[in-house]
Amino acid sequence: MPKAHEAIISNEDFEIVQDLLKVDTRAVSGEKKAHIYAGLLLCGDCMEPMTRRINRYKGRETVAFICSTQNNGGSCSRHAISEEDLNFLVLTGLRQQVALFLDKSRVLEKIEQMEIHFEEVAAFDKEIQKLHGEQDKYLNLRAALYEDLKKGIITEEDFKNFREIYEKRYRELQKSISSQEETIKKLFQSGITAGINLERMKNVMQITALDRTTLISFVKRILVYEDKRVYLELRYKELFSKMLMLEDYVLTEQQKEKEAV
Repeated sequence: MPKAHEAIISNEDFEIVQDLLKVDTRAVSGEKKAHIYAGLLLCGDCMEPMTRRINRYKGRETVAFICSTQNNGGSCSRHAISEEDLNFLVLTGLRQQVALFLDKSRVLEKIEQMEIHFEEVAAFDKEIQKLHGEQDKYLNLRAALYEDLKKGIITEEDFKNFREIYEKRYRELQKSISSQEETIKKLFQSGITAGINLERMKNVMQITALDRTTLISFVKRILVYEDKRVYLELRYKELFSKMLMLEDYVLTEQQKEKEAV
């Protein structure tokens, strides 16, 4: 029975473990353990893992990452970045994103003080509105198939194939809508603690150096582009997106109240 017993680990920790099981985090030959970016660092263009290289010269050791495709003679470029530069960019970017997240999470306090219903917010959500619009499009396309079949524009086989395609896409969109609605429900029911440990985020603002635990707790993957450009894909981007939507909703409602006075 689901939720019959108290969870041994939180949902967020469970999801992190599941993600790590999908990637290769083994230590390379000669190393006792995997480096902190193992399984997380990818080339932003070919999407293959970055290769870690250690260079030793006159007693000095430097570490850098390059695209594994290029390293193996493939058609991608080097995307080279030193570990020192990468550490600085990742830590800076992570702290900036966490600070923004913590700032936006305050909107949940306002939500608790207002009489707001889930249905109202879900209807306001532009992403959900867009998905519903996509669903309507596929319903109309499916309906048009019957007319095309009657007129002899398409064959019976074409009708079945296109109907299957449209119905499959409709179900996929419904799954996306349900997922987004579930995120909003969690925010309503339990606030920010529904999806993330807020104390962990506050602790990130205090660290001065990256460690493996912090990295895998917040970062889903890191994409490296040429010219030392780095993109962090955080684990809680959908939750953050909904908080931005809630902030927009609160501001809209407050503006309506002012105009009504």
